[in-house]
Amino acid sequence: MNKGFELLEASTEPFEVSTYHLEAAIASQHATPSSFEQTDWKSIYHLYEMLYQLQPNPIVAMNKAIASAYAVSKQNALDELQKIKGLEGHHLYYATIGEIYFEMNEKEKAKNFYEKAIRLTHSQSEIQLLKEKISLC
Repeated sequence: MNKGFELLEASTEPFEVSTYHLEAAIASQHATPSSFEQTDWKSIYHLYEMLYQLQPNPIVAMNKAIASAYAVSKQNALDELQKIKGLEGHHLYYATIGEIYFEMNEKEKAKNFYEKAIRLTHSQSEIQLLKEKISLC
């Protein structure tokens, strides 16, 4: 793993950072901790902020919002998610909102967003997972 970090650092010479560098840095932040709780969410959120500056699209915005749920607050994540345009037909967008409401113990709101996500996907495995989440509401 150290070799990977060395190569990532060397690739940023002469101080030019691309979307690929940021994506690799985000991936490394996810891969290095030994548990979810040890994840450095503030660094991940900061990296997503930088990535969004270079690549302002709805998927990056959604991932940035997810990171903010753990780096800043769940409410901040919801506020960021509600500002995103272009994901209205994407099931993961609604599943994400549902998950944040679930973690905030707002089960009825979570259930409504999970149900909306189900209507937008044809993946049986995702439908099954969402149904399991609904059963916990």
